Amino acid sequence: MASPSKALPLACTFVIGCASLFSWNAVITISSYWKTRFCGSLFETSFESVFAVTYQLTSLASNVYALRASQELSVRSRIVPTQWALVGVFAAFAVLALAPGAPERAVFAPVTLLGVALCGSLSQFLCAAVFGLAAALQGGFNAANMAGQAVGGVIPALIVVATVLSEGAAKPAADDGGDDGGCVAPRVDGGAVGYFVAAAGLFVVSIFAFRILERQEVFLASSLATKDEPDDEAGLQASLMGVDAEPSIQAPAARAAPGDLGALGALAREIRVPAAAVFLVFACTLAPFPALTALARAEGHADDDGGDGDLFRALFVPLLFLEFNVFDFLGRASAGVVKSPGARALLFAAVARFAFVPLIALGTLSGGAGGAPGLRSSAAPFAVMAPFALSNGLVATLAMGEAPQLVAPHKRELAGNVMCLFLTLGLTAGSALSFALLALV
Repeated sequence: MASPSKALPLACTFVIGCASLFSWNAVITISSYWKTRFCGSLFETSFESVFAVTYQLTSLASNVYALRASQELSVRSRIVPTQWALVGVFAAFAVLALAPGAPERAVFAPVTLLGVALCGSLSQFLCAAVFGLAAALQGGFNAANMAGQAVGGVIPALIVVATVLSEGAAKPAADDGGDDGGCVAPRVDGGAVGYFVAAAGLFVVSIFAFRILERQEVFLASSLATKDEPDDEAGLQASLMGVDAEPSIQAPAARAAPGDLGALGALAREIRVPAAAVFLVFACTLAPFPALTALARAEGHADDDGGDGDLFRALFVPLLFLEFNVFDFLGRASAGVVKSPGARALLFAAVARFAFVPLIALGTLSGGAGGAPGLRSSAAPFAVMAPFALSNGLVATLAMGEAPQLVAPHKRELAGNVMCLFLTLGLTAGSALSFALLALV
């Protein structure tokens, strides 16, 4: 149980963590909207993988830069402006949702892909800063950040389910129409507009949460408050108002030289086992999810069960996304009370998770695969998704918490940034593998 003095800063970290990964979840969870807008185009059946690769490649490039920026810029300079930029990206998405007649090839597709690329670069820069912040503060802040990220997935998944229910499963899109038609006339999607506006609002709330956090005792007592930050209240107020303040003097031991690849390599070797575990966890997760999950169909199963109807088919994929995010959150939250088995055991668990990939491939696609009748029921994808998501959250969070314990206190922020880089590498590898899985199934 958190002490009263840490309850507020932990809550602020939770909110910031929620915003730091929200852009990816907000983009990929609203798959029905993108499917409608891309209907009949080259991206109709591949936009999930295209989005994932675009997002992850820009994330990777941004994360490499974030390693250097963490040594040169204050944590405030990395978190606050980045979140304002994400507010602008989601405002642009909302404008596109209000303009259904925008030409798909000339306007909608390029602007959307640019927005996804910006989400990747900005979000990863933000994630790196928040992982570094949590690693430097210690004492449950890593778990608060990871749990917040998971809630950043639960919220958009809930919104999508609520939207489907409110619309009464009006025309579950091209699922029943075969390949000949199914594309509907462009229209203003009020649900998508509200969804993107709410996402922008979350980033604004997160900015205020950080403003509160940087005034808390636990933050002011850390090295984060002395790196290019004013060291007194007057200086802090001056900085917030845009007035120049005298820079504080940083102890040499607390900072690594920017661009010192030797020191960075030495630190990476110190945390190589939990870093490998995090890489494998997210490579395994992104290979089948969301690319294969978005192709899951209740149709075909519904007839066997007596006809579940349009609403069941419309809710099938959104409920799978919601289940993943809820169990991922439960896994991350439970990491705060579960004792870590050690870095090597976590690495073994990360490798073992790859057993889920063929199960998801067989169980989530319409009709499954020949010779696997047990995976062709409508319940099978949900049964597989629960342990898949729970293990993702639990193993990843425990591994992220292991790394800062293996290095000296003044290296913990940088260790958090390096772990974020390996996390991103895992997501990128998984996104690339998703194309191979789509080709195989």
